[in-house]
Amino acid sequence: MLETYAIERLQALVGHEVVDTAGESVGYVDLVFVDDETGTPEWLGVWNGVWDTQPRVLVPLASVEEMGDELRIPWSKDVVRQAPSYDEDDDRGLFDDEAVIGISPEKEEAAHEHYGLERSSTSMSAARLRAWDHPERAGNRA
Repeated sequence: MLETYAIERLQALVGHEVVDTAGESVGYVDLVFVDDETGTPEWLGVWNGVWDTQPRVLVPLASVEEMGDELRIPWSKDVVRQAPSYDEDDDRGLFDDEAVIGISPEKEEAAHEHYGLERSSTSMSAARLRAWDHPERAGNRA
C-alpha cells in the first residue's frame, strides 16, 4: 500500500494513471496531500488530464495499490468523479506560502464520508493538509 511510502516516492507518482475497479482510467495523479502536523501522506489529488473539463478530486491514499505504472483504486469511476474536489485556488493562504494548495479539515471529513472511510488516528487532528507537488512542477503553481 502507498501510505507507507516516503513523500519523495509519492511525489514521483505525480502523472501516473489511476484506474478503477474495472480497469478504466479515472485520471492522473496531480498532487499528494500530506497532514501538515505529522507529515503523513493522506490523499492523492486526481484529475482527468484535460484542462478545464472536470474538477480535480480527492482519492484516499490508503486504498491505492501500485500496479506497474498504474495506480488501482477499489472504487468505480463514477464514485471517484463525485468525490470532493479541489482546485488550484482551494484554501490558499492557510499556510505561510501563498502558493500552497491545502485542504480544510471540513473538506477532508467530507472526503472520508464520501468514500465511507473512518478517519485514521493520524488524521484525527484539525490540521490542514498541504499539497506536495512534483518538485519540477511545484514552482509553476502561482
